[in-house]
Amino acid sequence: MGVVVKASPDRKQVAVSQQSYAAQDWTNFTSLLRFELKIASPDTHIKCRYFLRGWATTSREVATQWRQKFTELNREVATVNVELANLHKPYSKAMNEILVDNEEDEIYRPCHIDDLNCMRKFLASRRHCYPPPGRVPDPYLRDNSILNYVDFNITVININSKISGLNGIIKEFHVNKRTNQLVIAVWFDTIDVPTERSVVYHHRNGRVPIVTSDWSRIIYRRTLITTTTPLSSTIDFRYTVVYGYSEDGNPRYGFGSGINNHPSPIVQGNVASFMANIDLAVRNAFLTEARSYIRIFIQNVLCGYDVVL
Repeated sequence: MGVVVKASPDRKQVAVSQQSYAAQDWTNFTSLLRFELKIASPDTHIKCRYFLRGWATTSREVATQWRQKFTELNREVATVNVELANLHKPYSKAMNEILVDNEEDEIYRPCHIDDLNCMRKFLASRRHCYPPPGRVPDPYLRDNSILNYVDFNITVININSKISGLNGIIKEFHVNKRTNQLVIAVWFDTIDVPTERSVVYHHRNGRVPIVTSDWSRIIYRRTLITTTTPLSSTIDFRYTVVYGYSEDGNPRYGFGSGINNHPSPIVQGNVASFMANIDLAVRNAFLTEARSYIRIFIQNVLCGYDVVL
């Protein structure tokens, strides 16, 4: 004796029925049922073939055991149905939000993608913006920044960077009506960051770090930075979530010999590991730097403001 668990075409409901199959076991049934229900494709019949040992006998004790198992199964199915219902229930205020398929219907575009003046007016109507210059200075001079490369046990403080390429192209400017969030996405073809002095802290457990320094240069290519900001009667960029993505599979990074000019095997090992995984290192750096770059862009192109993003 076994069971057939059937998922409805929309995957929002399941049903269970008894059916005879070859002998199997009930071991780990609950976890397997949950797993198979969640990976099942629409209109899939999930045939869980389980057998209660001793079912071939006709004793009242075995029959009672089977009825108990079947009751437990139906209880489990009811629990899964609740979970599936929650998965298909859209909601707007939760952290783990599930977007519906017709997301484009939820998007409101207050401005044409090329109309910067409209975007500036939209932002100015919801927060105090002083008129922005209209373009980011090129190069943009930045006094200092901090990068933590946790995979390589190093921290880098960049001093006096001259950043070029921050006059990006706005690809998205819209409001998600359901989540009430403003989305701004900006494309940057090339961001070039030469730094006069990069101070590198090579960390050691229970010891002061070893410090080296020299010039450095990093180039990010084909990148998109996306921001989502809660929208109400005002806009507060302090609550903006920033995500940076790069299409570049061959990042550029260089530094002076002083960075690894130290006899310690820790320094030599850190630098060797960093260069062997340069693509990972540069992508991690960009995820950190993206917040700074988009702040500079918004302040100079869309909305001048004093609060750091």
